[in-house]
Amino acid sequence: MDKRKLKDFAVEEIAKDPLETAVFRSHMQLENARLPIIVILDKSIYGIVRLLVAQSAKKKNNEKALEELMNKFNKQYKAFKYYLDDEGNLVLDLSILCPEEKVSGPMIYALFQSVEEHLKTAYPQWIKIIWK
Repeated sequence: MDKRKLKDFAVEEIAKDPLETAVFRSHMQLENARLPIIVILDKSIYGIVRLLVAQSAKKKNNEKALEELMNKFNKQYKAFKYYLDDEGNLVLDLSILCPEEKVSGPMIYALFQSVEEHLKTAYPQWIKIIWK
């Protein structure tokens, strides 16, 4: 993060967690939106980058359209997984493999860049459905 001059991260270590989980919180600026983003890392070989794409996205009149676009993107992009959480928020997860409990900073940075490129075209499609 220091090498890339990423200073907008807040780090939270989960106390008494056997996997020694650390959560890095920041945001991604996209058009007029500021999307919350977290990176969750622990002692396992898995990590996750999670973006809150849209709060309260699911409504009675847009559920089918949301599901169709989620399905389209989930089929198209191997590294991305869209879903609606229990509160109806639209979430985007990216899985990270961290073999031997080592985190590749350049890989995470590359994932940020790829998701930012994806969202430049995807975000307007989501907003069109959500604000319909």
